[in-house]
Amino acid sequence: MPERLIFGSRAAKFWFPDFREPKDTDYISKDGKITKDVQNYWLPEFQEILDINKHSEYIDPELLLTVKLSHFCYNIHWSKTAGDIIFLKNKGLKVNKELYNKLLTGWIREKGRQWVSLKGK
Repeated sequence: MPERLIFGSRAAKFWFPDFREPKDTDYISKDGKITKDVQNYWLPEFQEILDINKHSEYIDPELLLTVKLSHFCYNIHWSKTAGDIIFLKNKGLKVNKELYNKLLTGWIREKGRQWVSLKGK
């Protein structure tokens, strides 16, 4: 079982060469360090991803979609995340609903209920 996995746009590009060009590398990692080029993210629920992921370096595509959907309601690069979700769904990927619910609970615990507004300002 790996201690960290590449996820985000770099993982999407690994699995799907027609995905947009990544600008940085995102990791699921307890490390916590963030630089311009490398960002580490951790929720305790990410441990399940490390436990069930099949690839040793990159998050599996359906797990990537699940992670993206789990934080979609927050304004974390919202329009880019929306485009990524559409891209991944168009590839026929399915959401791991059980994991999605766990991740959503983790995001709510960490960030509260900060749902993005689609109404504009």
